[in-house]
Amino acid sequence: MIRCDKIQFAYPDEGFDLRIDWLEVRKSETLAIIGPSGCGKTTLLNLISGNLLPQAGTISVADVEIGGLRLEERQKFRIQKIGMIPQSFDLLDYLTVRENIMLPYRVSGALKMNRAVKKVCEALAERTGILQHLEKFPDQLSTGERQRVAVCRGLVTQPELILADEPTGNLDPENQDRIISLLLEEALRIGATVMMITHERTLCDRFSRSLDLLALREEASK
Repeated sequence: MIRCDKIQFAYPDEGFDLRIDWLEVRKSETLAIIGPSGCGKTTLLNLISGNLLPQAGTISVADVEIGGLRLEERQKFRIQKIGMIPQSFDLLDYLTVRENIMLPYRVSGALKMNRAVKKVCEALAERTGILQHLEKFPDQLSTGERQRVAVCRGLVTQPELILADEPTGNLDPENQDRIISLLLEEALRIGATVMMITHERTLCDRFSRSLDLLALREEASK
């Protein structure tokens, strides 16, 4: 599903340099990404999604080289193939919870809205405990509830690849377990691959594999 080959990326004037010789993630694999703050975990997800492009090397997702796509093609590919769950939630305050979850269908003609999609939205909202909030706006929700909205939005398209940046970071243990179970059960149901950043090493046992990004970077620097 994912291949990163000799990639290099640096932010201008920040002294940050991410180098990875080789990383491969198989289809339907669930991967927990761990490592200290600032080691490049979020940057790696943004490179894989095509939000950022490497200065060297290649990244392929579902046999498509992301760097070979034009901006509009990358956006269309991301909407169709990838479910993003960002750490910052990225909810739109002027849209209801329901509309935020359904946002991928509003911004792209590549996805078609229908009754089945609306049922998926409501089913995800019910499973995450926010069904009663669908007609509210984000500023009426707690931080944990907003995080669950972002999780639903990342899953509503039933993507081939789920990229999640600490989706349990603002949740209590009960809801943390609920979200991890939802992610992994939904991925199994639709055959999706999961890459999830976490600082909770105790969660790694729930995944088929874990990756210490700092150790991977150190291998590339040898």
